[in-house]
Amino acid sequence: MWPHRRRTIAIGPSVESLSYSVDINRVALRAMRKEAAAPRRLYGYSGRTLAKLLTTVATGVIIGLTAVALSQSIENMVSLRDRWVRAAMSRHFSAEAPITSVLPALGLQLAVSLTAATGAAALVQLVAPKAAGAGVTLVMAYLNGNDIPDALTFRTYAVKFIGNVAARFAGLGAGARGPDDPPRRLRRLLPLRC
Repeated sequence: MWPHRRRTIAIGPSVESLSYSVDINRVALRAMRKEAAAPRRLYGYSGRTLAKLLTTVATGVIIGLTAVALSQSIENMVSLRDRWVRAAMSRHFSAEAPITSVLPALGLQLAVSLTAATGAAALVQLVAPKAAGAGVTLVMAYLNGNDIPDALTFRTYAVKFIGNVAARFAGLGAGARGPDDPPRRLRRLLPLRC
């Protein structure tokens, strides 16, 4: 027979931080036994299960309300920007020089886009640097027990919200369909009637 070797659990830099599997060790097994022996209070479930359920429902409601607010904010800001551009085009339109009559509207669009994009970038850099990027890896690492300061704070949440609205106001594509959005918007804005 082969001699039995004891397995050791590696602690430190070799631990996988994005692993969703439950660590099986003495501490985890002891906690599982203790939780299994806990008294069940409500239809065979503990209060911890009800708390998890309520937390999940509350999180879903908050995310849903945020998504609606984000969508409405983006829609309102983009329509405001489009009204400004249309007004600039109609104010300066000339049949003799149609190309040069578009330049004020183009300048307005450029100024609005640069201001909004720079403002969003400055907001992220100066107020909440953890709001940069998608944030998926930060949330996954946090859920796996890593302590990441300022990752899930209201300030980060608000900066992500405002930055997303400002980026869309600037005309930048965001998300998985981001590269497809500017051509669609351009096709919609080109045939403007003044």
